[in-house]
Amino acid sequence: MSVESFVTKLVRRRVITDLNDQ
Repeated sequence: MSVESFVTKLVRRRVITDLNDQ
């Protein structure tokens, strides 16, 4: 697994969590 895909996963997870919190 590349670092880019790992970071992208984290960012996506964070964005999804932020959207759910609103």
